[in-house]
Amino acid sequence: YMLFTIPAGAGRSRPEDIPEHFLSQWQHIENTEYMHSAVQRSYSMATAAGGKELVFTVRYQPQATDAPSPGIGSSFLCNLKPGEIIAAEGPFGDFQRQPGAQRKLCFIGGGAGMAPLRALMQEELNDTASRPIIFFYGARNRHELLYYDEFMQHQQRGELTFIPVLSKPEKACLWQQDVGFVHEIAGKWLQSQSVDAYDFYLCGPPSMLSATLTMLKEHGVDETRIRYDDFGS
Repeated sequence: YMLFTIPAGAGRSRPEDIPEHFLSQWQHIENTEYMHSAVQRSYSMATAAGGKELVFTVRYQPQATDAPSPGIGSSFLCNLKPGEIIAAEGPFGDFQRQPGAQRKLCFIGGGAGMAPLRALMQEELNDTASRPIIFFYGARNRHELLYYDEFMQHQQRGELTFIPVLSKPEKACLWQQDVGFVHEIAGKWLQSQSVDAYDFYLCGPPSMLSATLTMLKEHGVDETRIRYDDFGS
């Protein structure tokens, strides 16, 4: 991950230049200005190391009804314009792919946990000795399925198996794939697998991560085969 320094200044409760197809999701949030002090925030990279650009998947934290302002870091980053400069340090962290092992790879994620998992999968796919990958990714609805088209293309090319899971699909989207919690769908799949054949990489909201770790333990997965990035710590 990279550590961003957000300078003190004025922020707004709504991002500027909201794409038209997202405007309806912001109608209930009043566009107000607020002041904030300087803070530091950590965000995971969503691209493999070695490229010429860094990509971050940042979940914008809107203003809650009982909060004076939205998320300072996400609000600031989502309002940056091309050419603006921000201070950042890194990379930091030890959530890394373990190359060389012969085991298959199972990635389980949700929400903004997509970022580091996507980076690790890109690294694996770039490896000349890439291993079989299955990726379970959970979101509430179709709009929140990050990089859906990209991973469907990976699957169509035979590069990995992609299992998207929605917990609250809208009726209008006519979703015909898995519905439920991502750890439950992954657990059902694991019942027909040899747990010793896989290494597991996890990232997502604290509740999802906790439930997934419990599920893997119940299936007898050795903790040395599990690596995760804990956004809640």
